[in-house]
Amino acid sequence: MIVRLDGEIDCATGPGIAAGLVQTMSESGADLVADLADVSFLDGAGLGALVLVRHFAAERGLRFRVTRPSRAVGRVLEAVDPRVVDLLPAPTGGDPGPTRKPDEQAPIAADPFCPRQEGGKVIAMEDRAAGSRS
Repeated sequence: MIVRLDGEIDCATGPGIAAGLVQTMSESGADLVADLADVSFLDGAGLGALVLVRHFAAERGLRFRVTRPSRAVGRVLEAVDPRVVDLLPAPTGGDPGPTRKPDEQAPIAADPFCPRQEGGKVIAMEDRAAGSRS
């Protein structure tokens, strides 16, 4: 299953995005790939959220990987040990596959160390196995 993320993944949005990704993996029982092409910003807290999801997946025998990082996100990932985030090469050409919208975005947890509480969100999920688009 592929999940496309949008906006910023930081201390304000990371916990909610991680919760949504974990919930998706829990409900589907399937491996998950996060498409980061539309993510404009990733800080340490956002990276921590992605690592948390990767650990959650590994504990359950699943895989969590990221693909197509935007230029800004790619710079962050280049500075990180490749064992921290499992980065897939970008697919070449063709249709990215079926897409379905999530029922709702996971709530964003309040963080007293982060002054703003808005930004990134899950914008669409692709389920290649289901073969349907909604």
